[in-house]
Amino acid sequence: MSLYPEKAIDCVMSEYEFLVSLIRMYREFQMQAVGFSILLYTAVLGLLGSALQSKKLTVVAGLTTALLPYLVFIVVLAFTVMEVRIRRASLYITSTLTPRLQALLGAPQGAVILEFESAPSRHLSWSLKRFAPSTAFILLIGLPGLAAALLPIVFRVIPNIAAHPGIAWAGAILLAIACIIAATISAMAESRDNKSASPAGEATRSWKEKLWLPLFFGIAACSWMPHWACHYYWIETHSSFTAGRWVFSRSESLVALVASSGLVLMNLLGVVWARPRAWFAVITGVGHLAIGAAHTAGPIWPSGFDVFNHLWPVVTSTQGVVAVIAFGGLSCVVAAILRRDAQ
Repeated sequence: MSLYPEKAIDCVMSEYEFLVSLIRMYREFQMQAVGFSILLYTAVLGLLGSALQSKKLTVVAGLTTALLPYLVFIVVLAFTVMEVRIRRASLYITSTLTPRLQALLGAPQGAVILEFESAPSRHLSWSLKRFAPSTAFILLIGLPGLAAALLPIVFRVIPNIAAHPGIAWAGAILLAIACIIAATISAMAESRDNKSASPAGEATRSWKEKLWLPLFFGIAACSWMPHWACHYYWIETHSSFTAGRWVFSRSESLVALVASSGLVLMNLLGVVWARPRAWFAVITGVGHLAIGAAHTAGPIWPSGFDVFNHLWPVVTSTQGVVAVIAFGGLSCVVAAILRRDAQ
């Protein structure tokens, strides 16, 4: 072997070692973010515990639960930035350094030269692989913050004047969006496993699936929130919610709240859980089509839809019909594609 290939190989390996050190540093930062979130929640529990004997417990709890999602949002955002940097370095190793080293060594096409962060996951069982992506850490960081913001308001544990529901809702929505984005990026990063184990065409298809499917189920989870909000806010404002001749009672709307919450959680699980996605898409599609059919009857019924003591105009009802039915049809198409690919 001449001097040039030897020097070139040394340079490639030096670059590889440098990138690995960067990835190790980013991983350590992510673990520090997880540790910081645990300390943050511990401090919150300590603050609430110290206020148990105080007359200002509701004020302390209200301010804490309203502002906590913003702090957790920063932690999730920092975790996501590190995940992007890890993905960038890993893709550079697999897409640039490995082919370059393969050419210098004269190795045959398809020979395994360098692997990083993909081989160990192959030895895990299906159930253990659910915990392999960084999504597990994202849920560990984000879910307690979401619960702290939403549960006191939904169940009225804390008076609204103390909980600052507007601030809490805004923080919860911001944190939910950050968690969905982080979970999507994590799912994209996991495509390294398929890329190293599958042919190029199959790996590209898998990468695209892992990109758009989590995005779709994240949007599907958000699509149920307007239905959830209608029932929640009319209960909180002591107004009304009437669909034609059906005047919703408080108990009926509470059932609808539980059902909508279940549908939101179902689609959020679809972001990271691949096996039941087809069924999740079917349920979402049928549900939206059924609601679209109800909206279609709105202009026909004499009383139409009355929400918050305001009658919906025909134009608004028509917009609802188009949006809900379109997304319901799209969900059914996604379900059909998933069923086809599973066969």
